[in-house]
Amino acid sequence: MMRAEHLKSNFICLLRIFSVFTITALLGCASSGINNIKNWYEDGEYQQVVNSDIECEDVSESCFELNFLKSESFYHLEQAEDAWRYANRAIDSYSPDVGLTSLNRFLVFRGNLAIQLIRDLQEWENQTSLLRRVENEMQKGIQRNIEQGRLGQDSEEFNRLLIVYADILLEKMELYSDRNLDIQFDRLQETVNMFGSSLEEAGLDDYYLLEGELKNIMPQVRSWTYQGQSLGEKDRLLAQL
Repeated sequence: MMRAEHLKSNFICLLRIFSVFTITALLGCASSGINNIKNWYEDGEYQQVVNSDIECEDVSESCFELNFLKSESFYHLEQAEDAWRYANRAIDSYSPDVGLTSLNRFLVFRGNLAIQLIRDLQEWENQTSLLRRVENEMQKGIQRNIEQGRLGQDSEEFNRLLIVYADILLEKMELYSDRNLDIQFDRLQETVNMFGSSLEEAGLDDYYLLEGELKNIMPQVRSWTYQGQSLGEKDRLLAQL
């Protein structure tokens, strides 16, 4: 009886050792595969990256990085829809362990990609839904930067994030009108006022305010142009312009 228990105990120990060895080996293979993808990407071998059968759906820094690299590679190959698909996977695999620099760079990439993609969308609902989703993601990214003290610092990637966020708001203003347009303009003004020092470094604070103001009154200008308005309305619009 004691011998049987001893054999059972040894067998369990062997199983544990084998399991640890297997997990370590798998992690080693995954790490090696991700390193290969990094090397291919850095060498500009984008087709190698997208052809790789290495996939990752876990919530982790490495999976986020892998999906981001594949997304960028598809973009370099001018396959925007596949780039967006892997950008979505990167969002799903995002972990708090992802560094701010990587997060900011990803959000800038995703924001610019969204602006490109809405040109190919026919339905207004699809366009606005896509921009709202990216806007919310960028707001969370900006909040994380603020929580970690990036606001007011000389951080190039954070400043770039703010610029693309403002671009997203301007794109939304192209799609909205009337009351909703005012809401978008108010949000743009709040952004410029809150992060004015960061945008000012790039000389873009006045640009976004002026561009937003123009988009805000353009529906009235079009209405006046095509339908005719009173002289007082004309003078008011000209003063705004």
